[in-house]
Amino acid sequence: MRRPTWLTYLILLLGRFASRSLWSAAIEWVGDVPEDPWEDVRLIAILHHTSLAEPIYLPAVPDRMLRRMARHGVAPIADETMARPVAGRLFRLVVANSVPITRRRDNSWARVMEQVDDPQAIVAMCPEGRMMRPDGRDKRGDAMTVKPGIAEVLQALGRGRMILAYSGGLHHVFPPGASYPRLFKPLELRVESLDIARYVAERTAEDGPFTDAVIRDITRRRDIHTPIAPGTPEAVRAEVARRRKQALLEATSPAAAAEEISLRAAPNAANS
Repeated sequence: MRRPTWLTYLILLLGRFASRSLWSAAIEWVGDVPEDPWEDVRLIAILHHTSLAEPIYLPAVPDRMLRRMARHGVAPIADETMARPVAGRLFRLVVANSVPITRRRDNSWARVMEQVDDPQAIVAMCPEGRMMRPDGRDKRGDAMTVKPGIAEVLQALGRGRMILAYSGGLHHVFPPGASYPRLFKPLELRVESLDIARYVAERTAEDGPFTDAVIRDITRRRDIHTPIAPGTPEAVRAEVARRRKQALLEATSPAAAAEEISLRAAPNAANS
């Protein structure tokens, strides 16, 4: 049985109030900021995914968006997260339509896309698909990459606006595996608002498959705009700084960037 919309809205309001009371967030807009960056938002994508506590950024979201999310919100969430007693219940409380997804080749992603077909849907997702650990890698030791799902969502939506939320990281607040959050810690968030139709047209015009173009562009934006919150683990700081340096180098001198990548790979090749 689906909860009443007013109850979900009330829970979102209470969550936002609690976040404002318990943490201080520095929020900065980047890129070309329109007069109303939240008008007709259809997609909110959180990048630099480090914690299940990312609803802590609710203070960045205006009331009218919370009302729409309470009625039409859609969020693909890992089935293992939804199976957790506390985290699963929390996401069911704050998301109108939380859709468990797996990493297997099954129909779980198809269920997400069915929800996206709603012309009023507002999708909230983490395009990287898993959390960065305090060592700067995912739990398997791999680098954090953007997954293809966001490209499919953008094509399905076709219009409206996309909010890219660049988290400053939450390892100092609620790292993966923690039992409870640390209170009164500073947060940092950068936010960008993009027109979906224009974005899709620009990526479609690039060479190669649309999905590859989206992954490449979202990765570049993440690497350039991700802030570093005070208290971030040193390994994460180093990884974010490395990614930013590489993205800026690629933007100014692609040849130099390719040479640097080749030099970094050379010792590995020699030892293989």
